[in-house]
Order: sequence, then structure tokens, then C-alpha cells
Amino acid sequence: MRIVLLTSAIVMFAATQASAALVLQNGSFELPVGTTEITQGNTAGNWTASGPGPSAFIATAATFGGTLAALDGGQYIQVNANGGGRISQLVGATDAGPASDITLSAGFSARTGFETGLTYSFGLYSDADGLVPLAESTGLTPPVGSWDVQSVTATGVAGGTDVYVFFSAPDLAPLTRLLWVDDVTLSVTQIPEPSSMLLVGLGVLGMGVVRRRRQR
Repeated sequence: MRIVLLTSAIVMFAATQASAALVLQNGSFELPVGTTEITQGNTAGNWTASGPGPSAFIATAATFGGTLAALDGGQYIQVNANGGGRISQLVGATDAGPASDITLSAGFSARTGFETGLTYSFGLYSDADGLVPLAESTGLTPPVGSWDVQSVTATGVAGGTDVYVFFSAPDLAPLTRLLWVDDVTLSVTQIPEPSSMLLVGLGVLGMGVVRRRRQR
């Protein structure tokens, strides 16, 4: 009986630690060599542009006269704030059942000569328009010549929730301001339910009882 109880507790506890069904694709913005623009309403490399400002995948910073190496892989993306640039990706829906904590992380920089007044926002959202935030960070200023890694965490996201990742730069037209983004990662941890934690506690208690009896 004790063995069955302990085994059940371990199995259920392990299940609560499994990642929810969210998969972020092409977080390092790798495409065949060259520059590929994503215009409004179109998708490239699993990323979709939803703002009027076009976004471009860059093979290297030298493509635009810069020297900044990619933070991950060989490429990154340039988001054009002229007209308000936005890129997004639907990463899936959280598993039904326990709630989840979701952390989004990415590196940010600005193209030299196109950084004055530039700010950006990013986060996790539950709608395709990026209007219902699960967690977001706004009004951030990117550095020039280096990468700044930022992260946001959505806590207690209910099971079955659609999750979208958004990166955006506000409209600064007629000025051209260019945001660089790279090394986007997503981590997900399901929150153990009280019943699962109770089973774990009972399992540990059972182990202690067995140990004491053996010592006698």
C-alpha cells in the first residue's frame, strides 16, 4: 500500500512539472542567407508582421553597415518603427489542467544612427491582436552596439489559454527607427495542484514511517 501511494505521488508530481504544450519556433530568426522582409499580414520563418512597418531578417549586421554579431545563431530581426512595426507568433495553447508560469526572454539592440527616441514593448498575450496581455514590458530603450536581455513572466496562466508572443516599436514616422531582436526563448512550468502536493507529502511521510520501523 505504501509503495503504491508513494509511486502515485511521484508520478503525479512529475506530471505537474511537465512543460505545457507551447513551442516557440525560430527564436534566433534563421533564414537562408540574405534579407527577407515581412510585410503587414505576412509570415516568414514562423513570424508574422502585424504592423505597417516592414520587418527584415538580417544575415549579419554588416548587411546594414554595422558590426554587432547575432546573440544566437547567425541572424536576427530588424523591426522598423516607421509606421509602427510589430512581429508576433502563436506559440500554442497551454495544456488543459493545472495553471502554468510562462517566461519569455529575448535580446534587444538598436541600429546605430537609428536609435534616437526609440522604445519598444514585448510580452505574452492571449489574443491575436496583442491587446490582452498575460505579461508585458513597455517603454524600454534598447542599447546601441550591444545586446540587452530582458524577460517577462506570466504567472498562473489557466490551462487551455492561447499564447501569443509580440514584439513592437511605436510609430515614430516620419523618422526611421530600427529595433533589433534576437535569441527569443520561452520556458513553461505547470503549477502543482494542491491534491498533487498532498500526495507527495503523504508519500514522503510513508517513507519516513517505513524507515523508522526498519530501524527498530
